Amino acid sequence: MGCSEFRIQDYFDVENSTEGLKLAFIIADMWSCLFKREFPEYEFHIGIGYNDGDTTIRYHRYREKEGTILVEDDLDGYKSEAIAVIVVSS
Repeated sequence: MGCSEFRIQDYFDVENSTEGLKLAFIIADMWSCLFKREFPEYEFHIGIGYNDGDTTIRYHRYREKEGTILVEDDLDGYKSEAIAVIVVSS
């Protein structure tokens, strides 16, 4: 599965975890607009995760054979990480 991700704290000087999460959702909104405009025929999933002070944002183009970036059958496996998945489609 082709996936692009980065940690907010590696690129931005955020003062606290709330600021990092807010920034991740702003970036996700920007990516959503870009994907809808540039690739209207595809579905994308944008994931935002938070764990031990680090906010991670990732995206991938959804392909039915590959599934989603979230392991939906094992949600208990995310006990130490907060997760949000935004589905982008036209």
